Amino acid sequence: MKISDLGTIITGKTPSTKKKVYWNGEIPFITPRDLQNSKHIFTTARTITEEGMSAVKKSILPENAVCVSCIGNIGYVGKTITQSVSNQQINAIIVNKNHNSDYVYYLMKYLWPRFKNYEGQSTTLSILNKSQFSKIEIVDRSREEENTIAGFLNSLDSKIENNCQVNKNLYAA
Repeated sequence: MKISDLGTIITGKTPSTKKKVYWNGEIPFITPRDLQNSKHIFTTARTITEEGMSAVKKSILPENAVCVSCIGNIGYVGKTITQSVSNQQINAIIVNKNHNSDYVYYLMKYLWPRFKNYEGQSTTLSILNKSQFSKIEIVDRSREEENTIAGFLNSLDSKIENNCQVNKNLYAA
């Protein structure tokens, strides 16, 4: 089984930065930096407008898309919580109905060492292109196994997120 069997893979696209009407809206614009903080992409450093999203309409990501940075710092992973757009450094998996999107997120995290093997192969900028990314072999698990694995790891992540929130509250007090 290959990553491409998990769903539709979309490479992001950046709306023209020369058109101010595309920027500073309400729609998250995901870059690799936004994938480094937590499982879910709650906030992004940059946002785009409806016009900006229309300009890159083939790159729109729905809720629960799994984003993987594939240029530069390869292997960062995050999951959308709302309709979003990403830049061209990110390949996103729109997980199909046969798979659990949380499982796919954790699988991509697990594949970090394999993704890292693509760093340094170029003399300029490390790239794991869409074709290479799509063809990476993965273990084929039943939906039941995916649900069990995702359920266990989700419970751990929830505890971690709760502890982080407690720490923030204590720090703010």
